[in-house]
Amino acid sequence: MNLSKKIYLILCIPILGFCYYPLSLFMERLDIVKDIREFREIREISMQTRILMQEVQLERGLSAIYLESSEEEENSKLVRQQSRLDETIRQHAQVMKKNSDAAEFLESEVAAMRKLHL
Repeated sequence: MNLSKKIYLILCIPILGFCYYPLSLFMERLDIVKDIREFREIREISMQTRILMQEVQLERGLSAIYLESSEEEENSKLVRQQSRLDETIRQHAQVMKKNSDAAEFLESEVAAMRKLHL
């Protein structure tokens, strides 16, 4: 092997190292971006689930009031709340469909937690 080939070989190793470092940083940043995106999806699902639970609780309370009073005004409040709850359920379903990967992740985590408690 002549001297120029040896020099090229010796220079290739540091050049490969210089190429590897930025590439590894780029891949690490991509993982961070992916984690942030997943976190946002999970946050959106949890916020929509909180809204859904609030609407269910409100309907539950209005149902109890209606059963106790049987007044027409209470009935109209209950009907309006049922319509709001139906809309909230539709919105929740859309969020779950839009963020299906995060929803699957949450379902697997809930299943794992249930196994731990059984």
